[in-house]
Amino acid sequence: MGRVENLAVSAVLLAVLYLSAFVLPLHSQPSWALALSAFALLVAFSVWALIDCLRRPKDRFAMGGRYAKPLWAMAILFTAIVGALLYYFLIKRATPSI
Repeated sequence: MGRVENLAVSAVLLAVLYLSAFVLPLHSQPSWALALSAFALLVAFSVWALIDCLRRPKDRFAMGGRYAKPLWAMAILFTAIVGALLYYFLIKRATPSI
């Protein structure tokens, strides 16, 4: 993993630690902390997918043609987790790693 990916993973872990240490005791229902933790993980996954998309060479996209890279980046940005999941299954798993 590169420096940016390490920073993203560290930020997510810190957010989960913060939620479990401070938010959970403030609310009597643990569902708040669970929901916020899940949201933080989904955001981190979307950020990871966007970083991978932007760092991937243009010839490493399994589908999309000439404008594959900008189209996938916009899909990840505008559709968040749906675009990130589609990117993961259609591009990341379909082509060898960079």
